Amino acid sequence: MKKKLLAIVLSETMLAFVLAGCGSNQSAQENSESQEVTEDTVHEQDAELESGKVELTVWAEANNFETLDGILAVAAVADKKFSMEITSGWYMYSFFGGTGLDFGINDDGVTNHCNWNTTEGAIKGTDIAEAMLNVTASPAFFSQPDNLFVESVASGEVIAGISGVWNAVAICDAWGEDYGACKLPTYTCAGQQIQMSSFTGYKMMGVNAYSDHVEWAHKLAEWLTNEENQTIRFEEV
Repeated sequence: MKKKLLAIVLSETMLAFVLAGCGSNQSAQENSESQEVTEDTVHEQDAELESGKVELTVWAEANNFETLDGILAVAAVADKKFSMEITSGWYMYSFFGGTGLDFGINDDGVTNHCNWNTTEGAIKGTDIAEAMLNVTASPAFFSQPDNLFVESVASGEVIAGISGVWNAVAICDAWGEDYGACKLPTYTCAGQQIQMSSFTGYKMMGVNAYSDHVEWAHKLAEWLTNEENQTIRFEEV
């Protein structure tokens, strides 16, 4: 029984790259320890693949899924797509988070700071912008929102991507249970490999100070956010 090439999922609080089986029983971790993809090896193995000397799944296993370059190379050879909603701030952050650049709320709790356009340091804002352009220039790259990602997964057009746990059921329906989670890949920026970063999100429960039933509203908020209900929501939603 053939296994899917690769797939992905993104948790609500942590981006997680999902790697499906590639024709063997190797784990995602074992696959990620494969040899590094270089331009020469990609070209050599492309030629082998075109001549029918190797199976696509074997070719995929010979490449390093720890790098976005490697993932895009495998998808391109398979004439498939890697999907990521790169125009969304939630996903765009993954390119900036591991570079040493920063954004956040200032001590006053009102204003914010961001140095993503810095012109100083080992990695500049323009370096990251150039790296993102290089990623999107790949014929295997596909930028699309979640709903289209699910459709592309179901059609078989997309074999890898970055999405969320809210799409895990749809991914499982399309690919079966043969997929697993691993960390986000690295990407090439300013001549080095940068680890893509997760963007953590939170849900907050607020109470309107002008409510006619402030005390009851506080009790409801406390109940909805207690440990037991958060656990239930995590396990069942």
